[in-house]
Amino acid sequence: MMPTSPKSLTRHVLGVLALALAVTLSGCGLWKKMQANKKNQEVEAQLADVQAQQANRFLPDLFTSANKALSDSQAAVEGKNFDEALGLGDSALSTIEQIRSRLPQAKAVIQQKKTDLIALQERMNATLAQIKAIAPEETALVERGAGIDQRVAQIQEAQVQVVEGDQGYDKMLQEAKAFLDEATASLAVLEKDNSQKLISRIEDAWKRAVTLDVLKYVPESQIVPEAIESAKALVEAASYRAVLTQFPPLERDIGAFEQRAREARARARIEQANRLIKLAEAEPGASLEKIDAAKKDADGAATQLQQGNFDAAYETADAALSTARGETRGLEDDIRRQIEQLEIRLEESLKYDTPRIASEEYGEAVAARDRAKSLLEDILYEDAEATLETGAGAIEEAIGQARSVQLSLRIREDQDNLLEMEGKGAYQYVTAEYQAIQGLIEDASGQVGIGSFADAEKTLDEAEQKILGLEARLREVAQNRLAGAESAHGEAVSAGARERAAEMLAEADGSLEKARGGAATSDWKAAIQSSEEARTRAEAAAQEAYRLRTEELKPDAERELLRARQSGAPSYAAALYNQALDALDQSGKAFLNKDFRAALHKMEEAHEVAIQARMNQIENAKKATDSAIGALAQDYDSEAIASALVDLAEARDKMEAGDYAASRTLADSALEKANASEVRTWRARATQSIAELKAQVAKADAGRGATYAAAEFGETSNSLSQAEQLFAQESFQSAYEQAEAGRAQAERTFAKLADEAQLVRGEYDNLVNQLKSYVQDDFGNAFLAEATARIGAVDDAILRADLPRVFALYEEGKDAVGKQIVATKIHNLNTKREELVAKIGEVERGGLIQFVETTGGGLREQVAAVQYDPVLDRLKPELDYYQQGVRALAQVESELGRMQEVALNSIDLRVQKVRTDIDNAREIGARDLAQSVFNSAVDNYEKARDMVFLVRNKLEGSEAIDFIGIGNQLRAAEAQANQLNQTAIERRNALDYMRDIVLWTYDMTRFLDQWHPVEEVGYEMILTSAPTSRIDTYKVFQAGIAVADLRREAERLYDRVRLVVPPAAQGNLHQMALSSFSTFVKAADNFQRYGMYDRYPQRVRERHLAQAFTQLERLHVLNDALITQILRDVKAYNLEDFERDISDELSAFTAYLRRDKSAG
Repeated sequence: MMPTSPKSLTRHVLGVLALALAVTLSGCGLWKKMQANKKNQEVEAQLADVQAQQANRFLPDLFTSANKALSDSQAAVEGKNFDEALGLGDSALSTIEQIRSRLPQAKAVIQQKKTDLIALQERMNATLAQIKAIAPEETALVERGAGIDQRVAQIQEAQVQVVEGDQGYDKMLQEAKAFLDEATASLAVLEKDNSQKLISRIEDAWKRAVTLDVLKYVPESQIVPEAIESAKALVEAASYRAVLTQFPPLERDIGAFEQRAREARARARIEQANRLIKLAEAEPGASLEKIDAAKKDADGAATQLQQGNFDAAYETADAALSTARGETRGLEDDIRRQIEQLEIRLEESLKYDTPRIASEEYGEAVAARDRAKSLLEDILYEDAEATLETGAGAIEEAIGQARSVQLSLRIREDQDNLLEMEGKGAYQYVTAEYQAIQGLIEDASGQVGIGSFADAEKTLDEAEQKILGLEARLREVAQNRLAGAESAHGEAVSAGARERAAEMLAEADGSLEKARGGAATSDWKAAIQSSEEARTRAEAAAQEAYRLRTEELKPDAERELLRARQSGAPSYAAALYNQALDALDQSGKAFLNKDFRAALHKMEEAHEVAIQARMNQIENAKKATDSAIGALAQDYDSEAIASALVDLAEARDKMEAGDYAASRTLADSALEKANASEVRTWRARATQSIAELKAQVAKADAGRGATYAAAEFGETSNSLSQAEQLFAQESFQSAYEQAEAGRAQAERTFAKLADEAQLVRGEYDNLVNQLKSYVQDDFGNAFLAEATARIGAVDDAILRADLPRVFALYEEGKDAVGKQIVATKIHNLNTKREELVAKIGEVERGGLIQFVETTGGGLREQVAAVQYDPVLDRLKPELDYYQQGVRALAQVESELGRMQEVALNSIDLRVQKVRTDIDNAREIGARDLAQSVFNSAVDNYEKARDMVFLVRNKLEGSEAIDFIGIGNQLRAAEAQANQLNQTAIERRNALDYMRDIVLWTYDMTRFLDQWHPVEEVGYEMILTSAPTSRIDTYKVFQAGIAVADLRREAERLYDRVRLVVPPAAQGNLHQMALSSFSTFVKAADNFQRYGMYDRYPQRVRERHLAQAFTQLERLHVLNDALITQILRDVKAYNLEDFERDISDELSAFTAYLRRDKSAG
């Protein structure tokens, strides 16, 4: 073990003592208090440190939290809660650590906000500067922006306190940004509005300039339309600022262009007038008086041009031009006709495509026309005529070139088309048409060569039409040939070629299919060729079939002829037998001539006719038996007809057996028996039918057929009479047929009566319904009940088929209801007249009638004029007098019903007219010129308008308004509006007169001011200077205005004042003005006379000078009174706008009144 040194032993002992002391202190709380205080001191030091770094400003919440924790810890130490104090101290230190870690970022955030606020401030100020520049009147917005700018500056300077934290910046940023957005939006609106207004002004200025032909007289103005479109494009693209920065100079430029155009236009007009005057002088018969007048105007225009009065110069020169033009109208009209003719040819040339084909010549002609118009306007007639001659030649050359080119192209196209048609067979099958077209094309080519363009066009039109026809002709030829082939083929098939000439027909089939295919594809050449082949082959096949069939049928035909001869046909049917023999002979001849179709047809005829000849008697007997059976002999004469049928059957059997004699005898017997049976049958049937018809006629007569089915009943009776006559003449079949026709007519008569029963029922029902349509009250209802009951009786009779009863009830009801209808009509009209008269009285008492054109008396006359005459109504039903009366009364009723609306519309128009009158008065300044009258007129108008509104819209609780009150109010409003207009016009006239007097008086004082240097020199000084014509010191004194100009202006102003008719109220002022201005003229005249050295001797001139100064003194006195009265009258008007308009003149008047005018 190593020995311990004294020093280390001392340290050990001290450590043990310190430990012991700590244990001791700990045990009594002293130690914890020391620790807590120590920690609080550390917290205070660190808080001071972070505060020095502005933690209290940038992180106020954390700083406050740490500070509070320190305060709470200190309080805990005081309360001996050392453990709590230590915990709070640790919490404070922890918060401070957070402050240290977050402080740089917080500072950066605040710095960024400050930067953002400065940037916002700069943008806001820039925006406000722009607003001030384009809209100085927007003071409210600018003042708000200035306030915000000031507060931003205060925030920057004030260094926001800790308690405010970053909220000061946030709030200001938010407010500044909101204002910037508002200002930016306002700026955008202002820029848009101002740019649109600028463009509108520019366009208006340009329109004015265009009316002065600015493009003609100021070439550099041609940039303006494009510039305007560029500005519009910028507006469309919302580039308003660019418009406002780039285009304001354009408005000034247009103004300058306009002024230059005015001068150039006036100068050109003067030159034109002078040229036309020279032409007029050369015209025989021209009026020298008018030429002199034109010269005078032209000279006056030249003077006005020198004085800068360009518009006046233009107008005066135009007057000279118009006067001279009247003497040279023929020259101008001739040139205009030439221009019109050239324009017509230009228009005509377009159809020849001259702008494309002969562009150079066409352009030359257009340029000549335009130049001629310009030369005509400039009165350069000779140049215009020469130019038009050049233009006429150019357009004719252009037309010639174009037509030649076009027609040559057409010829080439037509040749190509014709060549194409040749390939389709046109030359082969329609040769004449093809060659004709070739000739037309050659003719057209020759006509183009010699310039006969119109003839060439006609020729080509004809050729082209024929080329189009070639296709149709080829189609027609092909279709005809194909149709022929089809027909021949069909005939061959019908002739039996399928069985007897199959191979030949097969060849024809193949050719026919080719022909059909060619036609389907428009290959007309192939179609025609194949059709010819098919027709030839089909015809050959048909001939072969006819030949074979003729040979087959010949033995049968010869056999039938032999049987006919053996039966005796040559005697009882000679014509038929001979026809058969002739047909057989003709068949043989045709066969020898190889006309096999004819041979076959005649062979078939010989065969059929031979059979007919043999069976002739049997056929006649069969026709007789068929006729008897048709007459129903089997029902009325059965034994006789049966015997005839037996003989006919045996005759047929004998014929087939070859017993021709017996067959003929039996056939004759059958014929005789059948004819006799038919006669007996028709007699029996006619007797029965006539008896039945008689019964039907009697029944129809009893059923009133003669009245309600007269035509049908007459026809039936006539048929009965004719049937009986025919029976007596033994025309039994005709008698039967006539009787049967009569029976059918009788049935139609019965049907007609039944229909008539329904019709009269319907007619009666219509009468009752007609009566019902007129019923309006109990008076008519009584009639209606009676008439309705009769309908039931009619229906009952119809059900029982009691037609006489039906017709009787109808006739009774028709008469009764007709009378009831008349009575009801009269009653209805009388009732309606009484109602309308009562309504007219109500309308009159209500005051409505005053607002409509109709009067109460007129309406009563209309009602009284409605008269109803039943007799006329019956005689002329198409006029319907009752409905005329009803309509007339309904018209009155409608007029009464619409009267309130008509009245209100009339009132509306009158109220609107009052409003219009007030508005017109306002337009001429009535609100200011006659304020009390204006206000009274408006009040009366509004009362009338409101009364109409209350009548149209019944508002609950509003006072009742009647039309009498409306009428009174409306008349008051109209009178007030009329008074307002009269007052306004009178005061406007007075104001206009006052403005004229002010301006003229201002001009007089202005000229007097210019003459003031002479006045200051004075009478004595002027005489002392002894002016002469050689040394004109008097003229030297006239530095402001020459005396001649003074006198001219004085006379001009006096003439204006003298010619004015003043309003009555300004009569006194006008007399004062006349005195002043006449004195002004006298003074100026005497001043001028003094300077006329060669005209007046010195003594007379000195007298004129003395009188001039005397009159000048008097003029000042008169002017003082005049101007004082003017100022007093102007003030009396109390119109700020008027005073502002003449403020310069009023200021000059004030200066004039104050000026010392005692000199001279």
